[in-house]
Amino acid sequence: MFQPMDPDIIRDLLEGQPDALSDEVRREEELFRGLTCPMCYEAGCEKRLKAPRIIMGDGGEPVIETSPFTSDRALPHGYAHCIHCGTDFDPRSGVIMSTEASNIEPADPAAKIVFPRPNPRRE
Repeated sequence: MFQPMDPDIIRDLLEGQPDALSDEVRREEELFRGLTCPMCYEAGCEKRLKAPRIIMGDGGEPVIETSPFTSDRALPHGYAHCIHCGTDFDPRSGVIMSTEASNIEPADPAAKIVFPRPNPRRE
């Protein structure tokens, strides 16, 4: 069973330690605030985390196979979710991971390959 640590003990342990998270949080907030969706080109994306993948180990105990928390980053890895059209994409590369099928408008209805809407801001 999980029991949270007493906040006073946490404050005592952290006293005098350098703040290693505030700058990282600020940079990530700026990244997500400046994103536009690659499908609908609207601003308004929020950070979401993938749920950890837990499998049963050899001894029958649960083992975390993948997690958004890694040892090489102070903050968990996340993806961008557009609040307008529901598209999920990588905030750094722009690669679309999933999107709502109803929001995709094919260039040609007979085409099997579906393209995103044209960017209305592009000249």
